Amino acid sequence: MISPNCLCNECGALKGEGNRWFELRRTTSGAPYFREWTLDAEQPGTEHICGEKCAHAVLSKYLTALREQVREEVAA
Repeated sequence: MISPNCLCNECGALKGEGNRWFELRRTTSGAPYFREWTLDAEQPGTEHICGEKCAHAVLSKYLTALREQVREEVAA
């Protein structure tokens, strides 16, 4: 059973029964990858994402940070 206290790591929304949530995990380099919600989402290290809007926000933040890192490396 999904934890009734599960919150979206991006916006803080509370998990409901019919929501289409995603699991967010990160590679060793920090790149996000998403999976359809399963009971494995309750495992440590897994972030909870309430839907496409928050998934896009997470991906956008990662890409922005990656772009900034490249700019810093080029400027150095």
